[in-house]
Amino acid sequence: MGGRIVGRDFTDDIDECCEAIVGHRNWAFAQTQSPDQMVEYKKTDAIAHTVIFFNEPAEDEEEE
Repeated sequence: MGGRIVGRDFTDDIDECCEAIVGHRNWAFAQTQSPDQMVEYKKTDAIAHTVIFFNEPAEDEEEE
């Protein structure tokens, strides 16, 4: 993970990580702190991204 491969972006790595942890690729970017905390973090650029791994696969993923 982390290496740059032509035609691959960082979301491919998140897909693999999600699948390794919960067995599917249903994830999303999110803000998980309170709005006040996020404002403070944003002021200092402390957070780049927050990712949620859902417990259940996406409906379209269940069919695969």
